Amino acid sequence: MVKDKVFRVAIREDICKGCQLCIEFCPKDCLALTTDRMNAKGILFSEMVNPDACIGCRACSTVCPDAAIEVFEVKED
Repeated sequence: MVKDKVFRVAIREDICKGCQLCIEFCPKDCLALTTDRMNAKGILFSEMVNPDACIGCRACSTVCPDAAIEVFEVKED
């Protein structure tokens, strides 16, 4: 059986301005704004809340106006 690909989303919380575009465009509802933490600028930032649902479409990183998001495929040895 072939194993599905696994992806990891890295969000630079220090430059995220909480615009929520990544949240809006994620087709699998993987992202949300933090509710209990702020970045150094006092802004609620995006975080991964459902990593197992990520399909690696990169919609989040494509729409991010500040290039605060990178999507990586996790390679297993």
